[in-house]
Amino acid sequence: MNQRHKIFTWDRRRTAFVLTFLLAFALTEFGRTVYRPFVYRAGLNDFGIADTMGNHIGAVAQVFFILAVMNATRQEGLIVIGVVTIGYVGYEFVQRALPGSVSDPLDAVASVVGGVLSLTLFILIDRLMRKEQDA
Repeated sequence: MNQRHKIFTWDRRRTAFVLTFLLAFALTEFGRTVYRPFVYRAGLNDFGIADTMGNHIGAVAQVFFILAVMNATRQEGLIVIGVVTIGYVGYEFVQRALPGSVSDPLDAVASVVGGVLSLTLFILIDRLMRKEQDA
């Protein structure tokens, strides 16, 4: 399939990418607007989840948004996941040099968790789509 045709094709794989993006985005926004304020207000110790939600779930949302826009193949998907994860982790280290920015090691760990979660979901979607093609 040529690149132009792939970009304009809507299939079950792209639908799965869009739905995963929407779910991750909704969870990120729920965490930012509802969960985080609740945890802070109640003084709960959630092991840093409220503070790092943008990194672990936000990374998933960003990965699947890119995959949906690209209608990524398996190889392209793996590259996108790697680049986004390395970008998120790298940004945490770069923040040390930026004035007014704070680097948080937990955010770097959460970014890796987000990358692993993205990879797991991507492999699951890829396997499900391959099974459908084979059936």
